[in-house]
Amino acid sequence: MSKPLRGARYADGADPEIVQIIRDLRDAPFEVALEIYEDVVPHMSPAEMALLGCNDRFYLLTVLCNRADMVHP
Repeated sequence: MSKPLRGARYADGADPEIVQIIRDLRDAPFEVALEIYEDVVPHMSPAEMALLGCNDRFYLLTVLCNRADMVHP
């Protein structure tokens, strides 16, 4: 059983496929996460991006907080 998502309030009305991708990112290697960010994130709603930021510190730092110095494996 997987842990509950942080910021679950942002999951209301979110695409279930996006929510599953966010869950899967927890165990994804660095390179896979970067591919997902490139392919999936541009199609996310603001609420889905907030949900991702609540559950993925790397995304929170590098994208939402614009910390380019944090982009490294």
